[in-house]
Amino acid sequence: MHLYLLSFLLPFFIGFISPSSSSAPYPPSPVITNLEWAPKSSIQRMASGSDNFPITWGDDDSLYTAYGDGNGFKPNVPQKLSLGFARIDGPPTNISAANIRSSQEQTGQGSAGKKASGMLMVDGVLYMWMRNADNNGHKCQLAWSTDHAQTWTFADWKFDEFGYCTFINYGQNYAGAPDGFVYTVTPDSPSAYEPSDGFILFRAPQGDLFNRDAYQYYAGEDDNGEPIWTIDIEERDYNFYHPDGALRSGISYNAPLGRYIWWQQLPNLDDDKPEDTRFDGGFGVYDAPQPWGPWTTVYFTDFWDVGPGETGSFPTKWMSPDGLTMNLVFSGEDSFSVRRATLTVAPQATLPNVVSEEHNQPPPPLDSPLPPPQLNSPLPPPADNQTGSAASNVPDQPQSPLPTPTETLPPPPPTETLAPQPPTIAPTMPPLPTATLTPTVPLSATVPLTPTAMAPITEAQQVSETLQGPSVAPSPTVIMPLPVAASTNPLALLLRSETLILGMLCLIFFAVTMLGFGA
Repeated sequence: MHLYLLSFLLPFFIGFISPSSSSAPYPPSPVITNLEWAPKSSIQRMASGSDNFPITWGDDDSLYTAYGDGNGFKPNVPQKLSLGFARIDGPPTNISAANIRSSQEQTGQGSAGKKASGMLMVDGVLYMWMRNADNNGHKCQLAWSTDHAQTWTFADWKFDEFGYCTFINYGQNYAGAPDGFVYTVTPDSPSAYEPSDGFILFRAPQGDLFNRDAYQYYAGEDDNGEPIWTIDIEERDYNFYHPDGALRSGISYNAPLGRYIWWQQLPNLDDDKPEDTRFDGGFGVYDAPQPWGPWTTVYFTDFWDVGPGETGSFPTKWMSPDGLTMNLVFSGEDSFSVRRATLTVAPQATLPNVVSEEHNQPPPPLDSPLPPPQLNSPLPPPADNQTGSAASNVPDQPQSPLPTPTETLPPPPPTETLAPQPPTIAPTMPPLPTATLTPTVPLSATVPLTPTAMAPITEAQQVSETLQGPSVAPSPTVIMPLPVAASTNPLALLLRSETLILGMLCLIFFAVTMLGFGA
């Protein structure tokens, strides 16, 4: 009887002393002090039954995206696709969308089918990162289209080391990019379904994305806080550290604020499908002045008021001229979903001088110790008119004309606004430093990650309108100390230990009392 009571009460004490909630991996943003979401009743939803939706701003002012595991937008395609394409037009309050039929559409449910994880248009060429490139949930592969997603050419190589690559998006047709490179971020994992401990940043010249040897990998910072780039993929280092929290994400540049905005899924570690947060879960929104940081937290939640989806990003076309209004595109409820976010900026924050009549001015150049890229490299000639080529490994399929957009949504009725939701930050996080610090755990090319994290990975292991960039120099890059998980903080451990002792004493007292009654 006594053992039965103890076994019944013990889980409650364990749940009390071991909370499952997590905290943000970085301190609060010194620039964006609050993010307020529009009411959930205002969310626009389309393409029910489909997900993914990486998105970019095209040269023709349309947004281009790709969907997966569904039939796309209305009128729906007859066959469920693992990879389908679509064009989005209009403002975020009155969207119209149309499927783009392509000979490179893919089939295959879940990890068994190729899907898009990144989308970017540069100089009229649409680039796409595909995940599940091995049709088994692993590897990334590049593809490009010169006719707005109707036909595609696939690279004849893949990244075995990475499973979920996604581009950093700037303005329309890549306007406002800071230099001649295209930047990509990815979890440091070959899988699109298993979280890793951090994200990797790499880049290639704009005209040479199809050349595997042209890629350079972020390898930490030097003594002056400048990024180190290496052509050796084994020397790569994290540009964002989040133990067991790096999985799917979307990143874009808010030019009026001069900040990179990075949406990151919070993996559901308590589920056998940590990547599936379409119907419930959390995420973080982080910002930084440069793609390599220093990163800070704008918004963080373990459990959003609606399903956050497994992917999300803020299209630059749907950012306001002052940068204070953005719209999140996410796959919540297994649909193309859009929700407005309103930002509050710190009064003391130094922001670019935004003049709405002057657009497409790039941010200050990003320092690069490597030679400047050659931008006159032509695209490789497509074989067989880019369809069914040996490079694509995709059979020819009949091509249908672009349907007239019919799936449209009316503007939502005005409703109440949600109360501000400041980011939840671990109290143990130090304030953002104002001077160069010596990192407690150096991240550099000379101090690589642990062998477990950085060992060679085998195959078996499976930007509203065109925006103006800052007219002032960015803040100097600060070398940030490696964030310490809340569970390893001494104060947190002490409190947890005291709570554990108190709980055990209560258990002993309860047991002795029950034994006395029994006697």
